[in-house]
Amino acid sequence: MARPVDVVEKDLAARKEAALQAYHEYAASKAGMELPEAQFSFEPEGDRIAVHGDIITLDGKTRLHFESMQRKDADDIFEHLNNSVVVRAQYADGKTVSRANSDARVETLSKRFEINKNGEPVDPKLHLYSAFVVTDAETQDFIGMVNLGGGSKPREAEMALLNREKTWSHRLEAVVAEYGAEVDKKQRAEEKQYRGVGTAEICALFDYARHLKKNECTVNGCPLEAVVATARVTNKGSWMSCGNAGMEAYDVDVNEAYGPDLRYQLRYKI
Repeated sequence: MARPVDVVEKDLAARKEAALQAYHEYAASKAGMELPEAQFSFEPEGDRIAVHGDIITLDGKTRLHFESMQRKDADDIFEHLNNSVVVRAQYADGKTVSRANSDARVETLSKRFEINKNGEPVDPKLHLYSAFVVTDAETQDFIGMVNLGGGSKPREAEMALLNREKTWSHRLEAVVAEYGAEVDKKQRAEEKQYRGVGTAEICALFDYARHLKKNECTVNGCPLEAVVATARVTNKGSWMSCGNAGMEAYDVDVNEAYGPDLRYQLRYKI
């Protein structure tokens, strides 16, 4: 007779295998698709390097702007992202972040663009490996933030995205039903509809990573070789964006610090 622990482990293994198969099948169906490109510029501005980016879509139009994070972005990041139950529900441990912790994170990320009076990086280990604020090029509305920082292994940079719920192509119906059905219904009817924001942001971060590698910007003292990310298996919008952009799913696991959810482990070679 099978022990309960054996049944649980067998079920977990089957769920992991099914999740990997679903990802691989989806990614294969998107192989060779045309992807948006990003153009970045780097300009010294006082005690920092200001990085500006434009995401150019297939119709040749600029759809999104990237701007290197600054302390002045703290209000938007807290109000629209870190204090939003809907946005945070599928990210990390699923909990909102206090104002103090949100502001502290903005401070940390913004410092990675700073230089001292001698022109040397304030944070040499992760100089320019940091976060961007993303806005709509047409309306200038705040969209979200993306980050390319230090990974858990040498030569890897970890990518993360947080976007306002109104910009999601794939809305998480269970989350919306629990936390904001009426707000979501109003947004669907009245606000601008978006598609492919996550894919465009990921492609832009890959372009940015290639620029950093070309200019020998190291990550934690090592040359960059890959961009990595995680995505909950239940967050289809997130992992589909990664699949669209060409990321490889090399594992599915559970991060006990973040709860029992299965998460894809993703990699893109730079």
